[in-house]
Amino acid sequence: MQILKNPYSISLTPETYANLAQWARFKNESIEKAVESIVRQFLEHQDFYEHPRQDVGFYMCSFKVKIYRALLIGPMNLGEIARRTGLKYETARDHLEALRFAGIVTEKDFGKIPVRFFSLNMESPLTQQIVEILKVWYDP
Repeated sequence: MQILKNPYSISLTPETYANLAQWARFKNESIEKAVESIVRQFLEHQDFYEHPRQDVGFYMCSFKVKIYRALLIGPMNLGEIARRTGLKYETARDHLEALRFAGIVTEKDFGKIPVRFFSLNMESPLTQQIVEILKVWYDP
């Protein structure tokens, strides 16, 4: 087995470093060995972490189109999205999670008691294409 020579360095938060140190102690390894094994596992299963390509029907189903149109107005919380689209709360949540995972929607917490607000990720080329399709379809 060849040992990876890493020309990169990474910055870790103190919490992450403490978790790695605890994991290394548990495995009776040095922190470097623990990090190397975690990176190896990630690289072996990297396809699991990549966004799978979906059929166009996934992106343009009627529920998701309602969500896109609502989010074109601006960022909204889940309850407001559900009310504006007429979707059940759980249905809206499930579709938003799928869109967030696909990189089309972003999520941000606001306030001391965090409220999640969703918005379209306009930096994504896929989101830009979807918005263009919606403009052609709904704004003649």
